[in-house]
Amino acid sequence: MVKSTTLLRRIKRLIKRNKALLKNIVGFGGTYVGAELTQQTLFKKVWRDDKDPNYDTAAFARYTFFGVAWYPIIYHHWYRWLDGRFIGTSLAVITKKSLIDQFVMEPPLLASFYIGMSIMEGKEDILQECSEKYLTTFMSGCAFWLPAMAFNFWVVPSSWRVISGYSLNADLLPTYFKSPLAQSGNNIYSNDGCIPNPGPSLRIV
Repeated sequence: MVKSTTLLRRIKRLIKRNKALLKNIVGFGGTYVGAELTQQTLFKKVWRDDKDPNYDTAAFARYTFFGVAWYPIIYHHWYRWLDGRFIGTSLAVITKKSLIDQFVMEPPLLASFYIGMSIMEGKEDILQECSEKYLTTFMSGCAFWLPAMAFNFWVVPSSWRVISGYSLNADLLPTYFKSPLAQSGNNIYSNDGCIPNPGPSLRIV
């Protein structure tokens, strides 16, 4: 009984110390997986472009990894450092933070998204999708994220940085570029007439 009480107290202290991180994990993970759920629901249930009405649970598992165990943890510590290193909301500070975020942190994380997905999908060439879609996704992300993160750094409190920075709408951007619709123009079907496994939703990443 004493051991159970002690363990419970330790767990409570651990949760209290990491409250901000847990909030980011839950919030980011929810919107990240939610973006994939939205895409599959549209393709399978609403538009019925996918002839298979069943949800792709393997894709949800991949999104859960990136949305729960990967991105929110990295971004949590990244924004803590960035907000601590560049303090204030002046135009100069916001510009520096936005450019550093987009051109220093985003490139390797975007690559990790495509390569990681290829590994989990069991593809033979784990670099092919990254090489084909990286530049397009990154450039589109620049157009959206530079002004979005400037607003984020200007208005949003640092404790909500990760969740507000990666909302459902933003998560849908990489989901789109990994989706069959983006892969083949208006033809969303693979050779066998079915939509390939959709990929994740980055802030994109």
